[in-house]
Amino acid sequence: MSSGATSAAPTGPPTGLPVLHMTNFHAKSDLGTEVDIHNLAHKLKAAERQVLPGFELQFKTVKKNIEDEQGKTITDEKGVEQTKDVIEFTRLRLELRRPKAQVLLFPSGKLQCTGAESEEGARRALRRIAREVQRVQPAVRCGAVTISHALGTCDFDHGVNLESLHHYNELYASFNAERGAHCTYRMEDPHCVLLIHASGKVTLSGCTDRATYEAAIRKIAPKVRAAWRPRATKKEPSAAADGGKKPRAPAAKGDKGDKPKRAPSAYMNFCQAERDAVKAANPKANFGEIGKLLGAAWAKLSDAEKAAYKEEGGAAGAAAAAGQKRPRDVKEEEVDDDDDDDDDDEWEDALPAAAPVPEKRARKQAERPGFVDPEADEPAPAPAPAADEDVDDMLNDIA
Repeated sequence: MSSGATSAAPTGPPTGLPVLHMTNFHAKSDLGTEVDIHNLAHKLKAAERQVLPGFELQFKTVKKNIEDEQGKTITDEKGVEQTKDVIEFTRLRLELRRPKAQVLLFPSGKLQCTGAESEEGARRALRRIAREVQRVQPAVRCGAVTISHALGTCDFDHGVNLESLHHYNELYASFNAERGAHCTYRMEDPHCVLLIHASGKVTLSGCTDRATYEAAIRKIAPKVRAAWRPRATKKEPSAAADGGKKPRAPAAKGDKGDKPKRAPSAYMNFCQAERDAVKAANPKANFGEIGKLLGAAWAKLSDAEKAAYKEEGGAAGAAAAAGQKRPRDVKEEEVDDDDDDDDDDEWEDALPAAAPVPEKRARKQAERPGFVDPEADEPAPAPAPAADEDVDDMLNDIA
């Protein structure tokens, strides 16, 4: 084997258990009294020093009955209770950098911490928020901190055949390729949920301690090893990771000008040949109306006439459908024989008709002095010069 040869692909799963990583701890606590989160948000905003990197006061609008001095609900003449919109502040979201976490403070005094990287980080985040609340309400005390949830992750360092894993563990595993490239395994003892991905990575949830997750990994490891498959690379993604679909070949890169242009369809040739005639017959029609007229005319043609436009193309197809000669053939015959008047007539018939002059424009042209109608058989006679007697009468009238 040459020195440049690549190493052979692994023929079996690696041995040993993967390393467990704990992350995203959720913790909760109670301050023991109600908190005015609206006033607290104003204090944090007006503080000279930057207490927290970010906070957001969240609220909602609710409808409440309007009551009188005696506490009775006010009604109108029809007996309908009168209501008004009242803003209620639901929670205050606080962000921390050290430790990195997010804390939710509710008006009831309850605290919830999410996103902490460790159990100690979650406890420190809750205690720090309790100290900031004590600056506004000194009677506040931070209660016991309870870890309610945590996530665990591990990597088996090989791919997993999810269909095989689901087939041999149907009682606990569920897999749907259309929803995603992962298999959900619900373990009863220890009680937790494992999200197994086709890449061999596993996410564990439903517990709070590390020992439970380690026991779950020891129990699921033989079943994951039994569904071993080589881990897919970026160049060759696995079918399970793509939802059972085959990988699509990359498109070839090149200049678009190198590709041959697609031949126009029979309908496009028909529109190109008949557009001028339809536009001349309907001078007031816009672009959309002309398209509708062309479509209606195309629908009336027979299959043979439509095929002529496909085979010949353009104006040649129109001439072929009408039983006429192609313009190119006519032009060649005109060069060979100039005395053939029949060919000239056919060539003129193949040309599109000239657009008619609108009536208003034609009337203005006719009123111009010296205008000659090109369609008239004989030109109109020029006006006769005025006689000398007529000129004398005009001068006498002016005087």
